[in-house]
Amino acid sequence: MAFNLEDIIGKLIEIGFYQVFLPFLLVYAVVFAILQKSRIFEGGSSSAQQAKNVNAIVAFVFGLFVVASAHVISLFQAFITHFVIIIIFILCVLLILGFIFGDSYQDFLKDSKIKYALAGLIVIVSIIVLFNILGWWDNVVDFFDEDFFETVGIIIAVLAFGGILYWITKGDSKS
Repeated sequence: MAFNLEDIIGKLIEIGFYQVFLPFLLVYAVVFAILQKSRIFEGGSSSAQQAKNVNAIVAFVFGLFVVASAHVISLFQAFITHFVIIIIFILCVLLILGFIFGDSYQDFLKDSKIKYALAGLIVIVSIIVLFNILGWWDNVVDFFDEDFFETVGIIIAVLAFGGILYWITKGDSKS
């Protein structure tokens, strides 16, 4: 008896595997990992096992809240799809770097400025993708199109004000 992969995936879609189980599992795993890493509930007299149990319950509740909202599920599905495309793009860039630089590409990536530049680029692209999924990107573009020069002036003034505040409040580097 041969198995048809399309039929299996179709059955999984019919029973709600992609709509309920996978988003729940993803939220549960991420929230549980964050709670475990931050050790929020490990304090005072509670043991590590008690904190782990509380973390599991909190992660379970977060997962159920997410699954209960169809709108959040559709946002999750759109974001995960775009996120996977971004990851594939990053892997392709790393493969190209490997082809161009050979074994020395690891030395190329060890430079902290390049790491921070790549991380910043990834964050900016991720924010743009998230805004696009949520439908906010058109508002951002409209904001910059209408009063672009006024907006740039405001941004420059805020940055200058922040720079002055930093310069005034920075500690003495001689001590």
